[in-house]
Amino acid sequence: MKIIKNHFPFLLLFITHIVMAQIPCTSGFSANGTNDYITIPNTDAINLQNTRNRTIEFWFKPSDITTRQVLFEEGAQVNTILFFIEDGRVYAGGYRNNANSNANRRFFRSAIGDIEVDKWTHITLTLEDTATPDLTFKWFLDGVEKDSQNGLQINTHSGDIAVGRNGGNMRFPSSLTNNWTASSVGGSTTETYNSGFTGQTGTDYNFEGNISLLRIWNIARTQPQIDTNKSTFLNTGTSLVAYQDGDEIKYEANNATTIVASAGANGNDKTYIWNGNSSSSYLNRTNWGGNESPDITKTQRVIINSSSTDPILTAEVKVGRLTVNSGVEVIVENGATLNVFYELTNNGVITVEDGGALIFHSCNTTIAGSGTFNIKRQTPTYAGNDFYSYWSSPLVESD
Repeated sequence: MKIIKNHFPFLLLFITHIVMAQIPCTSGFSANGTNDYITIPNTDAINLQNTRNRTIEFWFKPSDITTRQVLFEEGAQVNTILFFIEDGRVYAGGYRNNANSNANRRFFRSAIGDIEVDKWTHITLTLEDTATPDLTFKWFLDGVEKDSQNGLQINTHSGDIAVGRNGGNMRFPSSLTNNWTASSVGGSTTETYNSGFTGQTGTDYNFEGNISLLRIWNIARTQPQIDTNKSTFLNTGTSLVAYQDGDEIKYEANNATTIVASAGANGNDKTYIWNGNSSSSYLNRTNWGGNESPDITKTQRVIINSSSTDPILTAEVKVGRLTVNSGVEVIVENGATLNVFYELTNNGVITVEDGGALIFHSCNTTIAGSGTFNIKRQTPTYAGNDFYSYWSSPLVESD
Protein backbone atom coordinates (compact mmCIF):
# COMPACT_ATOMS: atom_id res chain seq x y z
CA MET A 1 0.00 0.00 0.00
CA LYS A 2 1.35 3.42 -0.91
CA ILE A 3 0.45 6.20 1.52
CA ILE A 4 0.79 9.86 0.56
CA LYS A 5 1.22 12.00 3.66
CA ASN A 6 1.00 15.74 4.06
CA HIS A 7 2.29 16.44 7.57
CA PHE A 8 4.62 14.81 10.12
CA PRO A 9 4.95 13.36 12.64
CA PHE A 10 2.55 10.43 12.66
CA LEU A 11 2.25 6.92 14.04
CA LEU A 12 1.52 4.05 11.64
CA LEU A 13 0.84 0.67 13.22
CA PHE A 14 1.45 -2.61 11.42
CA ILE A 15 -0.39 -5.46 13.11
CA THR A 16 0.26 -8.90 11.73
CA HIS A 17 -2.43 -10.87 13.54
CA ILE A 18 -5.70 -9.88 15.16
CA VAL A 19 -8.20 -12.18 16.83
CA MET A 20 -11.77 -10.90 17.11
CA ALA A 21 -14.14 -13.04 19.13
CA GLN A 22 -17.91 -13.32 19.23
CA ILE A 23 -18.57 -11.83 15.80
CA PRO A 24 -18.41 -13.40 12.34
CA CYS A 25 -15.18 -12.94 10.45
CA THR A 26 -17.06 -11.81 7.34
CA SER A 27 -19.84 -9.32 6.65
CA GLY A 28 -21.58 -12.00 4.61
CA PHE A 29 -24.66 -11.02 2.62
CA SER A 30 -25.39 -7.29 2.72
CA ALA A 31 -29.13 -6.81 2.06
CA ASN A 32 -30.46 -3.39 1.02
CA GLY A 33 -33.99 -3.75 2.39
CA THR A 34 -35.64 -3.35 -1.01
CA ASN A 35 -34.78 -5.95 -3.63
CA ASP A 36 -31.93 -7.91 -2.09
CA TYR A 37 -32.52 -11.54 -1.12
CA ILE A 38 -31.38 -15.09 -1.83
CA THR A 39 -33.75 -17.81 -3.01
CA ILE A 40 -32.80 -21.47 -2.56
CA PRO A 41 -34.85 -23.74 -4.85
CA ASN A 42 -37.00 -26.55 -3.46
CA THR A 43 -34.90 -29.52 -2.41
CA ASP A 44 -35.57 -32.74 -0.56
CA ALA A 45 -32.46 -32.00 1.52
CA ILE A 46 -34.26 -29.08 3.19
CA ASN A 47 -37.93 -28.31 2.64
CA LEU A 48 -39.31 -31.17 0.54
CA GLN A 49 -39.38 -33.48 3.56
CA ASN A 50 -41.20 -34.02 6.82
CA THR A 51 -38.67 -32.24 9.02
CA ARG A 52 -37.97 -33.85 12.40
CA ASN A 53 -34.29 -33.03 12.86
CA ARG A 54 -32.94 -29.62 11.91
CA THR A 55 -30.56 -26.83 12.91
CA ILE A 56 -30.70 -23.40 11.31
CA GLU A 57 -28.09 -20.92 12.48
CA PHE A 58 -26.69 -17.58 11.31
CA TRP A 59 -25.40 -14.18 12.37
CA PHE A 60 -27.43 -11.05 11.60
CA LYS A 61 -26.72 -7.31 11.97
CA PRO A 62 -29.86 -5.22 11.36
CA SER A 63 -30.08 -1.60 10.26
CA ASP A 64 -33.58 -1.40 11.73
CA ILE A 65 -35.24 -3.49 14.46
CA THR A 66 -38.65 -1.81 14.55
CA THR A 67 -40.32 -2.76 11.28
CA ARG A 68 -41.12 -6.37 10.39
CA GLN A 69 -38.28 -7.92 8.39
CA VAL A 70 -37.89 -11.58 7.45
CA LEU A 71 -34.44 -13.04 7.98
CA PHE A 72 -35.12 -16.63 6.83
CA GLU A 73 -38.15 -18.66 5.82
CA GLU A 74 -38.91 -22.02 4.31
CA GLY A 75 -42.50 -22.92 3.53
CA ALA A 76 -45.53 -20.63 3.50
CA GLN A 77 -49.07 -20.44 4.81
CA VAL A 78 -49.46 -24.18 5.56
CA ASN A 79 -46.14 -25.45 6.94
CA THR A 80 -43.11 -23.28 7.71
CA ILE A 81 -39.94 -22.46 9.61
CA LEU A 82 -39.50 -18.70 10.06
CA PHE A 83 -37.14 -16.09 11.55
CA PHE A 84 -38.09 -12.40 11.58
CA ILE A 85 -37.54 -9.07 13.38
CA GLU A 86 -40.24 -6.75 14.69
CA ASP A 87 -40.69 -4.16 17.45
CA GLY A 88 -37.18 -4.55 18.85
CA ARG A 89 -37.22 -8.36 19.06
CA VAL A 90 -36.18 -11.32 16.97
CA TYR A 91 -38.64 -14.21 16.49
CA ALA A 92 -38.02 -17.82 15.48
CA GLY A 93 -40.20 -20.91 15.22
CA GLY A 94 -42.40 -23.05 13.04
CA TYR A 95 -45.91 -24.31 12.41
CA ARG A 96 -47.80 -26.88 10.36
CA ASN A 97 -51.39 -27.34 9.12
CA ASN A 98 -51.94 -23.55 8.97
CA ALA A 99 -51.03 -23.21 12.68
CA ASN A 100 -54.59 -24.31 13.46
CA SER A 101 -54.01 -25.63 17.01
CA ASN A 102 -51.54 -25.40 19.90
CA ALA A 103 -50.05 -28.75 18.89
CA ASN A 104 -49.27 -27.34 15.44
CA ARG A 105 -47.41 -24.15 16.33
CA ARG A 106 -44.46 -22.95 18.38
CA PHE A 107 -42.57 -19.64 18.33
CA PHE A 108 -39.94 -17.97 20.47
CA ARG A 109 -39.00 -14.32 20.84
CA SER A 110 -36.12 -12.44 22.41
CA ALA A 111 -36.40 -9.88 25.19
CA ILE A 112 -36.26 -6.18 24.42
CA GLY A 113 -32.59 -5.24 24.39
CA ASP A 114 -31.31 -8.63 23.20
CA ILE A 115 -30.85 -7.28 19.67
CA GLU A 116 -29.66 -3.83 18.63
CA VAL A 117 -29.22 -1.79 15.46
CA ASP A 118 -25.81 -2.41 13.84
CA LYS A 119 -24.94 -5.11 16.37
CA TRP A 120 -24.09 -8.68 15.37
CA THR A 121 -26.24 -11.39 17.00
CA HIS A 122 -26.03 -15.14 16.44
CA ILE A 123 -29.34 -17.02 16.39
CA THR A 124 -30.04 -20.76 16.25
CA LEU A 125 -33.20 -22.86 16.12
CA THR A 126 -33.03 -26.64 16.56
CA LEU A 127 -35.67 -29.32 16.14
CA GLU A 128 -34.81 -32.76 17.48
CA ASP A 129 -36.61 -36.10 17.24
CA THR A 130 -36.44 -37.08 20.91
CA ALA A 131 -37.92 -39.99 22.85
CA THR A 132 -39.67 -37.81 25.48
CA PRO A 133 -41.34 -35.67 24.32
CA ASP A 134 -41.78 -36.82 20.74
CA LEU A 135 -39.94 -33.75 19.38
CA THR A 136 -38.14 -30.82 21.00
CA PHE A 137 -37.63 -27.23 19.86
CA LYS A 138 -34.71 -25.25 21.29
CA TRP A 139 -33.42 -21.84 20.43
CA PHE A 140 -30.17 -20.01 21.18
CA LEU A 141 -28.83 -16.45 21.10
CA ASP A 142 -25.06 -15.96 20.84
CA GLY A 143 -24.56 -19.65 21.58
CA VAL A 144 -26.58 -19.60 24.81
CA GLU A 145 -29.73 -21.73 25.12
CA LYS A 146 -32.75 -19.50 25.75
CA ASP A 147 -35.67 -21.94 25.79
CA SER A 148 -36.69 -25.57 25.26
CA GLN A 149 -40.27 -26.56 24.45
CA ASN A 150 -42.28 -29.41 22.96
CA GLY A 151 -41.64 -29.47 19.22
CA LEU A 152 -43.58 -30.54 16.19
CA GLN A 153 -42.84 -32.17 12.87
CA ILE A 154 -42.80 -29.54 10.12
CA ASN A 155 -44.52 -31.31 7.24
CA THR A 156 -43.29 -31.02 3.66
CA HIS A 157 -43.29 -27.34 2.77
CA SER A 158 -42.61 -26.42 -0.86
CA GLY A 159 -42.33 -22.89 -2.19
CA ASP A 160 -38.55 -22.44 -2.16
CA ILE A 161 -36.47 -21.04 0.71
CA ALA A 162 -35.80 -17.32 1.14
CA VAL A 163 -32.99 -15.47 2.92
CA GLY A 164 -33.70 -11.79 3.56
CA ARG A 165 -37.40 -11.64 2.69
CA ASN A 166 -40.77 -13.40 2.81
CA GLY A 167 -40.90 -15.42 -0.38
CA GLY A 168 -44.33 -16.96 0.26
CA ASN A 169 -47.74 -16.32 1.80
CA MET A 170 -46.56 -16.41 5.39
CA ARG A 171 -48.47 -16.36 8.70
CA PHE A 172 -47.18 -14.52 11.77
CA PRO A 173 -48.09 -14.63 15.47
CA SER A 174 -51.33 -12.65 15.60
CA SER A 175 -50.38 -10.72 18.72
CA LEU A 176 -46.90 -9.45 19.40
CA THR A 177 -47.80 -8.36 22.95
CA ASN A 178 -50.23 -10.96 24.36
CA ASN A 179 -50.28 -14.73 24.93
CA TRP A 180 -46.53 -15.06 25.43
CA THR A 181 -45.23 -17.12 28.35
CA ALA A 182 -41.91 -17.16 30.18
CA SER A 183 -39.04 -19.35 29.02
CA SER A 184 -38.52 -22.75 30.60
CA VAL A 185 -34.80 -22.00 31.01
CA GLY A 186 -33.84 -20.35 34.29
CA GLY A 187 -32.47 -16.84 33.93
CA SER A 188 -33.73 -16.41 30.38
CA THR A 189 -35.96 -13.40 29.72
CA THR A 190 -37.16 -14.71 26.37
CA GLU A 191 -40.70 -15.98 25.78
CA THR A 192 -42.61 -18.70 23.90
CA TYR A 193 -45.92 -18.63 22.02
CA ASN A 194 -48.37 -21.19 20.66
CA SER A 195 -51.51 -19.08 20.28
CA GLY A 196 -53.28 -17.76 17.18
CA PHE A 197 -51.67 -16.71 13.92
CA THR A 198 -52.56 -14.12 11.30
CA GLY A 199 -53.99 -14.93 7.92
CA GLN A 200 -51.54 -15.40 5.10
CA THR A 201 -49.66 -12.39 3.71
CA GLY A 202 -47.45 -12.14 0.66
CA THR A 203 -45.74 -8.91 1.73
CA ASP A 204 -41.99 -9.21 1.15
CA TYR A 205 -40.79 -7.70 4.46
CA ASN A 206 -37.30 -7.27 3.02
CA PHE A 207 -34.41 -7.26 5.47
CA GLU A 208 -31.87 -4.42 5.60
CA GLY A 209 -28.56 -5.36 7.13
CA ASN A 210 -26.12 -8.25 7.09
CA ILE A 211 -26.54 -12.01 7.35
CA SER A 212 -23.42 -14.12 7.78
CA LEU A 213 -22.39 -17.76 8.19
CA LEU A 214 -25.90 -19.14 7.64
CA ARG A 215 -25.93 -22.95 7.88
CA ILE A 216 -28.64 -25.59 7.65
CA TRP A 217 -28.10 -29.01 9.20
CA ASN A 218 -30.41 -32.04 9.13
CA ILE A 219 -29.46 -32.82 12.70
CA ALA A 220 -30.02 -31.01 15.99
CA ARG A 221 -26.66 -29.50 16.92
CA THR A 222 -25.71 -29.39 20.59
CA GLN A 223 -25.08 -26.20 22.53
CA PRO A 224 -21.28 -26.73 22.63
CA GLN A 225 -21.24 -27.38 18.87
CA ILE A 226 -23.23 -24.22 18.21
CA ASP A 227 -21.26 -21.98 20.54
CA THR A 228 -17.80 -23.27 19.64
CA ASN A 229 -18.29 -22.96 15.87
CA LYS A 230 -20.60 -19.97 15.56
CA SER A 231 -17.86 -17.62 14.30
CA THR A 232 -16.12 -20.23 12.13
CA PHE A 233 -16.66 -20.70 8.41
CA LEU A 234 -17.73 -24.34 7.89
CA ASN A 235 -18.40 -25.99 4.54
CA THR A 236 -18.39 -29.61 5.72
CA GLY A 237 -19.87 -31.50 8.63
CA THR A 238 -22.28 -34.28 9.57
CA SER A 239 -25.70 -33.62 7.99
CA LEU A 240 -24.71 -30.16 6.74
CA VAL A 241 -26.97 -29.49 3.73
CA ALA A 242 -26.42 -25.76 3.10
CA TYR A 243 -23.91 -23.07 4.03
CA GLN A 244 -23.36 -19.43 3.17
CA ASP A 245 -20.36 -18.12 1.28
CA GLY A 246 -20.65 -14.35 0.93
CA ASP A 247 -23.79 -13.55 -1.06
CA GLU A 248 -24.23 -17.17 -2.15
CA ILE A 249 -25.77 -20.21 -0.49
CA LYS A 250 -24.15 -23.53 -1.36
CA TYR A 251 -26.69 -26.31 -0.92
CA GLU A 252 -27.54 -29.94 -1.57
CA ALA A 253 -29.86 -29.89 -4.57
CA ASN A 254 -32.92 -32.07 -5.04
CA ASN A 255 -32.01 -35.76 -5.42
CA ALA A 256 -28.33 -34.99 -4.73
CA THR A 257 -26.12 -36.42 -1.99
CA THR A 258 -23.49 -33.66 -1.72
CA ILE A 259 -23.40 -29.87 -1.63
CA VAL A 260 -22.67 -28.85 -5.21
CA ALA A 261 -25.44 -26.37 -6.12
CA SER A 262 -25.31 -22.60 -5.56
CA ALA A 263 -27.95 -19.88 -5.17
CA GLY A 264 -26.87 -16.25 -5.46
CA ALA A 265 -28.44 -12.98 -4.33
CA ASN A 266 -31.07 -11.45 -6.58
CA GLY A 267 -29.39 -9.66 -9.49
CA ASN A 268 -25.86 -10.04 -8.15
CA ASP A 269 -24.70 -12.56 -10.77
CA LYS A 270 -24.53 -9.96 -13.55
CA THR A 271 -21.17 -8.30 -14.36
CA TYR A 272 -21.07 -4.53 -14.95
CA ILE A 273 -18.22 -3.21 -17.13
CA TRP A 274 -16.99 0.38 -17.06
CA ASN A 275 -16.31 2.05 -20.44
CA GLY A 276 -16.20 5.73 -19.40
CA ASN A 277 -17.89 6.90 -22.57
CA SER A 278 -19.55 10.00 -21.12
CA SER A 279 -17.86 11.26 -17.95
CA SER A 280 -16.01 10.30 -14.79
CA SER A 281 -19.23 9.75 -12.82
CA TYR A 282 -19.48 6.25 -11.40
CA LEU A 283 -23.24 6.75 -11.07
CA ASN A 284 -23.86 7.68 -14.72
CA ARG A 285 -25.33 4.66 -16.53
CA THR A 286 -23.96 5.83 -19.91
CA ASN A 287 -20.45 5.11 -18.60
CA TRP A 288 -21.26 1.42 -18.40
CA GLY A 289 -21.67 -1.31 -20.98
CA GLY A 290 -25.27 -1.64 -22.14
CA ASN A 291 -26.07 1.76 -20.52
CA GLU A 292 -26.82 -0.05 -17.27
CA SER A 293 -24.90 0.93 -14.16
CA PRO A 294 -24.47 -1.27 -11.06
CA ASP A 295 -26.82 -0.78 -8.13
CA ILE A 296 -24.66 0.93 -5.50
CA THR A 297 -26.77 -0.65 -2.72
CA LYS A 298 -26.08 -4.23 -3.86
CA THR A 299 -22.99 -6.46 -3.89
CA GLN A 300 -22.61 -6.99 -7.63
CA ARG A 301 -19.69 -7.83 -9.91
CA VAL A 302 -17.85 -4.81 -11.36
CA ILE A 303 -14.93 -4.57 -13.81
CA ILE A 304 -13.21 -1.22 -14.41
CA ASN A 305 -11.53 -1.27 -17.81
CA SER A 306 -9.05 1.25 -19.20
CA SER A 307 -10.90 3.98 -21.11
CA SER A 308 -10.72 7.66 -22.00
CA THR A 309 -12.18 8.59 -18.60
CA ASP A 310 -11.48 7.04 -15.21
CA PRO A 311 -14.26 6.67 -12.60
CA ILE A 312 -14.61 9.01 -9.62
CA LEU A 313 -16.72 8.00 -6.62
CA THR A 314 -18.53 10.78 -4.77
CA ALA A 315 -20.88 8.71 -2.55
CA GLU A 316 -20.96 5.43 -0.65
CA VAL A 317 -20.84 2.46 -3.01
CA LYS A 318 -21.20 -1.29 -2.44
CA VAL A 319 -19.46 -3.78 -4.72
CA GLY A 320 -19.38 -7.53 -4.32
CA ARG A 321 -16.41 -8.40 -6.53
CA LEU A 322 -14.28 -5.61 -7.99
CA THR A 323 -11.58 -5.83 -10.66
CA VAL A 324 -9.54 -2.73 -11.55
CA ASN A 325 -7.55 -3.39 -14.72
CA SER A 326 -4.19 -1.97 -15.76
CA GLY A 327 -4.18 1.64 -16.95
CA VAL A 328 -7.09 2.71 -14.72
CA GLU A 329 -7.20 5.00 -11.70
CA VAL A 330 -10.27 4.77 -9.48
CA ILE A 331 -10.63 7.85 -7.26
CA VAL A 332 -12.59 7.78 -3.99
CA GLU A 333 -13.27 11.42 -3.11
CA ASN A 334 -13.70 13.10 0.26
CA GLY A 335 -16.98 11.87 1.80
CA ALA A 336 -17.20 8.79 -0.44
CA THR A 337 -16.73 5.16 0.61
CA LEU A 338 -15.89 2.19 -1.60
CA ASN A 339 -17.10 -1.00 0.13
CA VAL A 340 -15.80 -4.23 -1.43
CA PHE A 341 -17.27 -7.33 0.16
CA TYR A 342 -15.89 -10.54 -1.37
CA GLU A 343 -13.08 -10.09 -3.92
CA LEU A 344 -10.78 -7.21 -4.84
CA THR A 345 -8.27 -7.45 -7.69
CA ASN A 346 -6.31 -4.25 -8.33
CA ASN A 347 -3.96 -4.11 -11.31
CA GLY A 348 -4.37 -0.36 -11.72
CA VAL A 349 -4.48 2.45 -9.18
CA ILE A 350 -7.01 3.07 -6.40
CA THR A 351 -6.66 6.53 -4.88
CA VAL A 352 -8.48 7.38 -1.66
CA GLU A 353 -8.56 11.11 -1.07
CA ASP A 354 -8.38 12.63 2.42
CA GLY A 355 -11.84 12.07 3.91
CA GLY A 356 -12.61 9.12 1.62
CA ALA A 357 -12.60 5.45 2.60
CA LEU A 358 -11.91 2.03 1.11
CA ILE A 359 -13.27 -0.91 3.13
CA PHE A 360 -12.54 -4.53 2.19
CA HIS A 361 -15.00 -6.64 4.17
CA SER A 362 -13.77 -10.17 3.46
CA CYS A 363 -11.63 -12.21 5.83
CA ASN A 364 -11.81 -15.36 3.69
CA THR A 365 -9.89 -13.89 0.72
CA THR A 366 -6.94 -11.57 0.26
CA ILE A 367 -6.58 -8.59 -2.06
CA ALA A 368 -5.08 -9.67 -5.39
CA GLY A 369 -3.25 -7.92 -8.20
CA SER A 370 -0.08 -5.87 -8.67
CA GLY A 371 -1.65 -2.42 -8.59
CA THR A 372 -1.13 0.58 -6.31
CA PHE A 373 -3.21 1.98 -3.46
CA ASN A 374 -2.71 5.71 -2.85
CA ILE A 375 -4.15 6.61 0.55
CA LYS A 376 -4.06 10.37 1.14
CA ARG A 377 -4.42 11.62 4.70
CA GLN A 378 -4.06 15.16 6.06
CA THR A 379 -2.39 14.90 9.47
CA PRO A 380 -3.04 17.83 11.83
CA THR A 381 -0.19 19.84 13.32
CA TYR A 382 0.06 19.00 17.02
CA ALA A 383 1.40 21.34 19.72
CA GLY A 384 2.70 18.68 22.12
CA ASN A 385 4.58 15.41 21.90
CA ASP A 386 1.83 13.06 23.09
CA PHE A 387 -0.32 12.40 20.04
CA TYR A 388 -0.95 10.00 17.21
CA SER A 389 -2.87 9.93 13.95
CA TYR A 390 -5.13 7.01 13.09
CA TRP A 391 -4.84 6.46 9.34
CA SER A 392 -6.47 3.12 8.63
CA SER A 393 -7.62 -0.17 10.04
CA PRO A 394 -4.83 -2.59 11.01
CA LEU A 395 -2.87 -4.06 8.12
CA VAL A 396 -1.76 -7.65 7.64
CA GLU A 397 1.95 -7.96 6.88
CA SER A 398 2.79 -9.40 3.47
CA ASP A 399 5.93 -10.12 1.49
